[in-house]
Amino acid sequence: MSSSQHTRVMALLIRAGAPVIMSLAAACGNEAPTQPAALMAKGTTQDAGGFRIERFQTDFGFSWTDPSNGLRATHTTFPLPFMGQPELDCGPQEPLAQIDAQEVGLRDFDDLFASWIHANLDGRLWVIIRDVTQPGDCYGAKLVAEGWGNIRYVDNDVFGVGEEDNNANAWGYSARGDLVTPEGTAVSYTGNFRATVTLEKDFIQQQLTVNLR
Repeated sequence: MSSSQHTRVMALLIRAGAPVIMSLAAACGNEAPTQPAALMAKGTTQDAGGFRIERFQTDFGFSWTDPSNGLRATHTTFPLPFMGQPELDCGPQEPLAQIDAQEVGLRDFDDLFASWIHANLDGRLWVIIRDVTQPGDCYGAKLVAEGWGNIRYVDNDVFGVGEEDNNANAWGYSARGDLVTPEGTAVSYTGNFRATVTLEKDFIQQQLTVNLR
């Protein structure tokens, strides 16, 4: 299993109930993680014709960097510390409301990684845009804009990364927001992250975009 696949599977274990928390360095650093880190919250579960449907609310943190312009978008429902200390120059300063998530599929309780689960998540959170090519006071980089936004995550098979899986896999995020620059100028944000695991089990980041206008 590649390091990117391992990161992705570890995040999935969180939704399975394991007490794993996202690496804050992954959220604010310059390497894009490959899966959201979610803290399992109380929810509802039902069976529908053999399919298991789980709905719950969750905390969320995920980032990616656009290689074409050096802009990094961080999306979070909770404060992110910097170097072990609170970051007072940007980002949320207290926990925000959790966002809605749903998983539908066939869960194998004997072999969790053999499960087939389609996942989606949609909600409002805080968005931070930094220019990681320039130093600054927002997690060590220049703050470009921040404010409220929305993110949507869809994954056609959250465990579809193993060598034994016979299908290709795809997952991704789309985000938008009405943000404000440090100077007080309103800007519109759109961003996309798309990734696939091919039939040959090659990991491909197809799209990493962060756009402001």
